[in-house]
Amino acid sequence: MPERRIDQASGLRRLFGAAPWRRPVCFVAPDPALARVGMLSLADGFEAHGIAAHVDGRSGASEPPALRLFDDPLRLADPARAADGIDLVVQGMAGPAGITDLYGRIKQLAAAHRVERLGVVLVGPVERAIAERCRANLVDALDRFIGVRVDMWGSLGTGRAFRRAALAGTSVQSLDRDSEESREFERLAGRLYGDAGPRSGRVTH
Repeated sequence: MPERRIDQASGLRRLFGAAPWRRPVCFVAPDPALARVGMLSLADGFEAHGIAAHVDGRSGASEPPALRLFDDPLRLADPARAADGIDLVVQGMAGPAGITDLYGRIKQLAAAHRVERLGVVLVGPVERAIAERCRANLVDALDRFIGVRVDMWGSLGTGRAFRRAALAGTSVQSLDRDSEESREFERLAGRLYGDAGPRSGRVTH
């Protein structure tokens, strides 16, 4: 409902609007075109909550309070950009093979950056029991071997709009703002901003 969305956005601005967003958010995907779509879709998701986001590579100066979005971890090589750690959102394929690939990519990124919060976005149909087992295995492996926890999950189903947006070089919302995939990016954005406070040490399962 639009009224509820406006109320939520107002509450988030009251909580965090006066403080700069210090951590960059990086959306990573196997395909650079999909990573770009993820970054643009998160930006539109933040906008739906009344939150300004600066997209890496887009013209225009980034004011201090603006949330910074990246789709390439190499752009975070400058220590000043990631001095307070990063919020990482990684897209992968649902199912055992996709989860194995996700673990490898997250491990590599966690070795290069201090990951404050981690989101995982899955694409592709898979049986519910298999999906739950894959999620549990990923959570256990990340916690046991890397010391990273998954703070939020997202699912884009078959990812049809996600892939169409990659071909068009735009966000999912620009194709269909009322689609389930668009709403999923808005939910992820709201969760990222709503949980932006500092952590008090490592959280265990």
